[in-house]
Amino acid sequence: MNITESHFLKALSNYPKDIEKVIENLNHSLSSDYRHAPSLCLMGKVFAQEIKDYSLAEQYFKKALKADYNYAETHINYIKLLLIFGNVELMEKQIELSKHIIGVNLCELYLLKAKSSEMHRDFNQALQTIEMALTLSCTDEIDKELEEFKKRIYRKMKSNIVAQNSDEISLYRWLKTYSY
Repeated sequence: MNITESHFLKALSNYPKDIEKVIENLNHSLSSDYRHAPSLCLMGKVFAQEIKDYSLAEQYFKKALKADYNYAETHINYIKLLLIFGNVELMEKQIELSKHIIGVNLCELYLLKAKSSEMHRDFNQALQTIEMALTLSCTDEIDKELEEFKKRIYRKMKSNIVAQNSDEISLYRWLKTYSY
């Protein structure tokens, strides 16, 4: 193990409890190897999840992808960032590219794709995608999370139908009241 990896492991062991130590160790790691993909990825994750500086997080994720395109963790975290941005087109391209990276959690990729569909109120697509994630799931914990996601989508679909019906009823009443 070299100095770069040693500092990275120190940073990783402190994440997320002590962000100051994480950043300090990541800076040491990156000063000895500025192209260390795990360090760049974790730095992007810190900026995205803890500091909420999304543009800087994106820069780190892009550097990590450029440094080592096959580092699986970067793909998942970059896609999560694209979900925050609402950049569906780029996100879907990145998901398709990420499917071919060894070590990428395909179940998590499909969950992120389903969340994107949910954000855009394409509930049927979200359900289809979550079913694919369920077939790839390997633990009861993930199964439970996916089932909760499905329940939320069904609630949204039901409330969406109720809202559409109430809008139609309101429109009918308005037309009946104000028509000639």
